[in-house]
Amino acid sequence: MKNEILLALFNLRKRYNDTLLKKYPELYEIFVLNKRRCKKDKIRKPQLEAVLNDLIGISPFPLPTAIEIETLNRCNGDCDFCPVNKYLDKREYKVMKDELFYSIISQLKELNYEGYISAYSNNEPLLDKRIFDFVKYIKQELSNAKNFLFTNGILLNLETFKELIQYLDYMVIDNYYEGKPHLYPRIEEIAKYCLNNPELKNKVKIQVIDKHMLRNNRAGNAKNRKHTYRIKSSCLWPFSQIVIRPDGKLSLCCNDALGQMTMGDLTQDKLIDIWRGEKYSTLRKSLLFSRKNIKLCYDCDSFGLEKRDTVLAMYNIGKNWHDIEKLIGIKE
Repeated sequence: MKNEILLALFNLRKRYNDTLLKKYPELYEIFVLNKRRCKKDKIRKPQLEAVLNDLIGISPFPLPTAIEIETLNRCNGDCDFCPVNKYLDKREYKVMKDELFYSIISQLKELNYEGYISAYSNNEPLLDKRIFDFVKYIKQELSNAKNFLFTNGILLNLETFKELIQYLDYMVIDNYYEGKPHLYPRIEEIAKYCLNNPELKNKVKIQVIDKHMLRNNRAGNAKNRKHTYRIKSSCLWPFSQIVIRPDGKLSLCCNDALGQMTMGDLTQDKLIDIWRGEKYSTLRKSLLFSRKNIKLCYDCDSFGLEKRDTVLAMYNIGKNWHDIEKLIGIKE
């Protein structure tokens, strides 16, 4: 009886939150979203301070655990929460030169890089016809790294999926929908293929996401967010992640979608020298106890990673296949 009451209360609260989000999104931000962030912030602050204090004392500073290489800076999606969707993107169009891409991989090979590496960032990777060659080359040259890719699936079909997945350790397909949750036909075909090939279920995640939903505010640049909770805890992204724009410049992190902050330039300096250089070091020390001195960080309500090595756990690869089965009508 007690469990039934708790379940009923949970469902009632969920319906209330869903209705509030649909009819009064700004109230949802203030009374639901920001309340959740405040609660999480109180827990995360002491945890992060301990982790970051340990990291600051390590010399030389550890290699990043995640690297994103944006080979061209465009997306074909129209999600409300994205500041660089196809209608809002104000970045100058740029495509990474082949020699720069191969230089980055060569530098990482010299470092024996073993973290996560992705040939994408704030873009749709399948817009770049070279993506197949790039992911293959990453797998060939960085055999100990985890080759990772996100796509919105608009340009993906079963054939291209098969071609890519043989070189990838992990793939996340963001199925953005409007209205009632559903999978688009080509993504549903891929889902069924994965379900029929169980070894893929631990390599592939299909996320079913409302393109109008309220997500983190992308350093204050998400157009569908109006009210930001000022996070008191620090952030692990600048301690663990490198984001490389098509021109070789390094952004602050993945939430710096517009490239407003530049940490270095790979056409001028080596990646490791930038990562362990003065600009990153000064920023990390500033972030140690507060975000206030860095505008993008102060405006951002993303918590980032809990630990440097939790990139995979953050996306729960292989954890939601039961939901996908229900969505496409496959019975247990």
